[in-house]
Amino acid sequence: MLEGNTITVEKAIADTTAATARRRRRAWVVGSGLIVVVAALAALYSLRPSNGILHYQTQDVQKGNLSISVTATGNLEATNQVEVGSELSGIITRMTADYNDTVQAGQPLAYLNAVKYEAAVKKSKAELASAQAQYQQALASREADEKKLQRYRKARELTNGKLPSLNDLEQAEAEQKKSAAA
Repeated sequence: MLEGNTITVEKAIADTTAATARRRRRAWVVGSGLIVVVAALAALYSLRPSNGILHYQTQDVQKGNLSISVTATGNLEATNQVEVGSELSGIITRMTADYNDTVQAGQPLAYLNAVKYEAAVKKSKAELASAQAQYQQALASREADEKKLQRYRKARELTNGKLPSLNDLEQAEAEQKKSAAA
């Protein structure tokens, strides 16, 4: 009941309740704002440089065992892997290394049956001996042809160009040049 300047009890209670709710809302907003500001200042303080001041923690030297353990997941792979190959073919008689074995430089990895290779070496040595014999024979032929040519020239000189015939002399010169070339 409203009469002039008088306020009813119901209206007074409603006004008081609304004012209290507004005050509580303001307090929550101000409190939340202060918490956000304090958190931001703390983050900025922790991120700023320490002006070059270092802090050390010291401790007496102790003697003891040191143990280190390493754990890993996945597949292991070799750090140094070398491809080994050969162009030889033959029957393998003995293997000295297996897959993933550690080997040293110069270490034989496999042995081949050497019968074919030894036969090839013997054949090459025989061919060399034959070539050396042919060379000696060519030297002997050249020497014989040179002596024959010298005899023909001397005989022609002593007979005043009558013996041997010019054709025989030219043929002896040609044989001497052939044997020198051989």
